[in-house]
Order: sequence, then C-alpha cells, then structure tokens
Amino acid sequence: FITMFSKKLPKNLQTLFTRTAHRNLSTSKTNFAQDPKFLITGGRGQLGRGMADELSSRYGASNVMLTDVSVPNDEDNAKNYNHMLDVCNAEDYEKYVQEFEPTWILHLPALLSASCEANLDLAKKVNFDSVFTAFDLAKRYNSKLFIPSSIGAFGPNSPLHDVPDRCI
Repeated sequence: FITMFSKKLPKNLQTLFTRTAHRNLSTSKTNFAQDPKFLITGGRGQLGRGMADELSSRYGASNVMLTDVSVPNDEDNAKNYNHMLDVCNAEDYEKYVQEFEPTWILHLPALLSASCEANLDLAKKVNFDSVFTAFDLAKRYNSKLFIPSSIGAFGPNSPLHDVPDRCI
C-alpha cells in the first residue's frame, strides 16, 4: 500500500513517505494479523482526505477515523469523516486513541506562517504541544506515528491562494 499510496503524493513527498513508512512497518513490533487502523488528526486539510480515501479503500472504512477541529462538509459526512477533535486538548486526544486503538496515528494538524504570526499562543499549542502529545500517546498506546508536512511539497512559484493538491 505504501508505494501505491505514495504515488498519489507530489514527487518530493513520495520519497519521504515511502522511506518513512517502509522503515516503520519493517521495524514495527505491532502485530499486523488484522488490518491496521489509522487515526488521522487534522484530517480536513491538504493531505488528510486523500489519505483517508486511500486507506479506507485498502483496509475498510471502519479502520480509518478522520478527525479535525474544522466543521465537516457534506462529502465528509457522507464518508463518516466527521469526527471532531481539537488536538490541543490532550485528554480528548487520548480518548480517541484509547477508544479507537489505532495501529497508526497520522498527525496532520498545523498552522501556517501567517496564522502563527497572528496568534503565537495557538501556534505553540498546535504546532508544538500537540506534536509532543502525539509522541506521548503513540508511545503509551503502542501506535506508530507519522507526521508529514504538506508545506514541504510547495516551491517558491506555488500559488498563494486556493492551492491545488499538485502545483509543482
């Protein structure tokens, strides 16, 4: 699944995702006798829906939970991508991990530069504190953790507004 999924990503993310996922799957102590389960946080952004669609098609919708702090649209609701989670609330984040028991946590929440500059406290909570919470939860609940960044996929000539999934 790794190679096929990564082909849907921009070229520079394909290599990073493939290397990271292969390394983590090959060194995992997790038992894959059953299909893996994926908790996607911050999933209604640039990467999450595509990841959720691909993983759902491979492992079944019941093995993929997409969460976000933003309000789901009609398409999200139809796909059951409507779980609300603010990763800044560590107790709520832990409840999702505890109840869903994911094999993988795909931690996608992030604020971009302009939002960070406008609200430094929120930037620290989302871009820093929630990452440490994700590391802690993955360790305590024996989940694998993947933290990609879509910003790394865009070059200096990328559009600044209404950015398409592929723009390089």
